[in-house]
Amino acid sequence: MAYSYYESRTAERGGRSKNSGNSIFGKIIRFLSYVGLLVVGFYAVVSLLGVGQAIYPDYVSFLSDIVLIDFVLNVFKTIQTYIGGYVDFIFLGALFLLIWVFGKSTFGKIVGSLLFLVGIGANQIGKFVIDPLQVPEFLRNILTENSSVFTGIVDSSIAPYAESGGLLLSFLVVLLVVSTRKPKRIHTFFLRSALFFVILNLIITIALKFIDLSGASYVVYINVGVFYLLLVSYTFIVISSVFGILGAFKA
Repeated sequence: MAYSYYESRTAERGGRSKNSGNSIFGKIIRFLSYVGLLVVGFYAVVSLLGVGQAIYPDYVSFLSDIVLIDFVLNVFKTIQTYIGGYVDFIFLGALFLLIWVFGKSTFGKIVGSLLFLVGIGANQIGKFVIDPLQVPEFLRNILTENSSVFTGIVDSSIAPYAESGGLLLSFLVVLLVVSTRKPKRIHTFFLRSALFFVILNLIITIALKFIDLSGASYVVYINVGVFYLLLVSYTFIVISSVFGILGAFKA
């Protein structure tokens, strides 16, 4: 009886370990997802720093004091030509993998994956309706061949909401999955925080679609606030990725 109890508890723990991404395969997937997030996070942070210097010089003057900032921006411009067109897919692919790393059950992973893909689909269709050039070429060809179907579902009046709302759904799914992760780790803390700030930014973006701020004197403050919100979000993604990579193969 004692042996049976021990055997059942061991199997139970083994099942939880496998589902929580602690198997060898799970660790490899987790490592790859965090590498992807690190690349995207660094890319986004440096991109935002460049945008901040160019558009909001009076509000981000501290950037000019950062050591080697000009060197970093020049390096960024060089690598941008190689990965610029793939950043979105790297980011979304890494988040998709996290659903399978942190999901508690196979059913939950499947449902989460489907909801994630539905959100991304709505986002891409919304982008296509607004401006087909926003969508990658291979996807643009598919949507163009079936444009009558997609434009019938998402017309120009709701395309902006489908674009932001679809992305919001996908990020909410990932945040929910990551938030259920136990035990809590420092990399999941920063990842949850980053996702929360990204979602907050998306909510603000959607809310602003209902408000006409043309000519308002405080618009610049809203834009600067969104800028800092994104900068903090992607900085947290970089920090989370570093810790995630370092602990990817930790038992």
